[in-house]
Amino acid sequence: MSAYEEFMIIINAAMLIVAILVYIARKNGTKK
Repeated sequence: MSAYEEFMIIINAAMLIVAILVYIARKNGTKK
């Protein structure tokens, strides 16, 4: 696996985590 592929996987994972956190925050009614 190349460094570029590893970088893309890390970016995709980070975006997924952020999306989950935003979903939870909205579900709880907190505005950020």
